[in-house]
Amino acid sequence: MRFRSVSRSWRALIDSPSFIKIHVERSMKLKMEQSSVEVIHRCNLIKFHSLHLDLLSGDPTRDPEELPHPFGYRYDLDKSVFYTGKYEIHLVGSCNGLLCFVDSAHRIVLWNLATRKYFELQCSGIELPKFVNRVRYVTYGFGYQPDLECTIVGFDLTKEEFNLVPLPYLSGKFTLMNLGNFQGCLSLLCQFDEADSSIMWVMKELGNKESWSMVFIVHIIDIYMRPIDHSKSKRTIVLDNNNNTLQLYNIEENSCKNIKIFCETRCLEAACVHYESLVGTSWNRFDGIMTRL
Repeated sequence: MRFRSVSRSWRALIDSPSFIKIHVERSMKLKMEQSSVEVIHRCNLIKFHSLHLDLLSGDPTRDPEELPHPFGYRYDLDKSVFYTGKYEIHLVGSCNGLLCFVDSAHRIVLWNLATRKYFELQCSGIELPKFVNRVRYVTYGFGYQPDLECTIVGFDLTKEEFNLVPLPYLSGKFTLMNLGNFQGCLSLLCQFDEADSSIMWVMKELGNKESWSMVFIVHIIDIYMRPIDHSKSKRTIVLDNNNNTLQLYNIEENSCKNIKIFCETRCLEAACVHYESLVGTSWNRFDGIMTRL
């Protein structure tokens, strides 16, 4: 980012979509060649940690680091906020080097950890449900109802348009489908009725039905299981299991090893793999206080 200040032409080059795309592809390639991975996870209601893991042993390669983020300095980190749950920040996921956060007020922010740039998404205009039996809970993600036809709906942030994403060719009845981001591609985890395993599909080219490919089979049944990365040899997979623990799954041995992670709360929420990018260089910079929120 320092080279953006050299000249206007250098800044224009670094901010150009083609250069940013090349940088993202290079970051992805370097990440896949390494034996370690950076995992982002929530450690309490408002704090997040960055942890580097060895994909072969599951052991941390360095001490966890607390992450700055646009929501973090808006509210005081006192006991009343933490224990009463008056304010909460959720990690939705990561894609192209961007982290997506949403807070208790349903404000959604895209955050580039490498450049410290952020972008607040406009309000969807959808009226949220009122309290029902003193409970109000809104989930950001994708839902599936087995009795209904399954459809993947995508939203283009550039064009601000919705579109349908074709499913892979599936045979048999399945009880659950989980969407995610795996190795920079759209992923689909299918759990079938008559099988004791789940199948992982990856869409190599977004929107192209023929680009769906089955990457591996996990012989573990858990409705909240979500693969988030794998080693270079593809023998071990990092699993976010039931939003409770991270596990290292060995495909050949069909065995799991829990990954020890510091967490102030009882459960681990929405862990995701992160890598650096230059996406959003023209966004607002966050230097301690996000005054817009």
